[in-house]
Amino acid sequence: MAYRTEILAAVEELRDNHIRSSFHSIEKLVRDRHYQDWNYYLFRTTLKSMAEDGDIEVSKDHQVGLSPEYKKKRMSAKLDSAHRPPSLAEDTVPKSSARHLKSKQAMHKQHSSITSM
Repeated sequence: MAYRTEILAAVEELRDNHIRSSFHSIEKLVRDRHYQDWNYYLFRTTLKSMAEDGDIEVSKDHQVGLSPEYKKKRMSAKLDSAHRPPSLAEDTVPKSSARHLKSKQAMHKQHSSITSM
C-alpha cells in the first residue's frame, strides 16, 4: 500500500481544503480502506515526510491540508496533460497492430479455405 497516495486521496475526499482535515479523520479513512495492511509507524513517517517535502501542511492543532505549492504542481500537471497533443493520430495504426491484423486476416483466410473444402 502506498501511504502517500492514500493520504492525498483522503485529503481530497474529505474536501476540507480551506478548513483542513483533522489528522485523526485522515488516519481513520486510510485505515478503514486498508485494514489488513495497516502500519501506524509507516503512516506517521509518510505524513511527516510529506510535510517536509511540502506536499501537505500540518498546523499546530494537527489539521492537515494540501499545500499551495502542491496545488500549483497538480494544476500545472493537469493543464499540461490537457494540452498535450495525442501521440498517435486516430486514423494511423501502429506497425505492431498492423502486423497483428495481417496475421489474423491470413489465419482467417486459411480457416475459411479449409472449411469450404
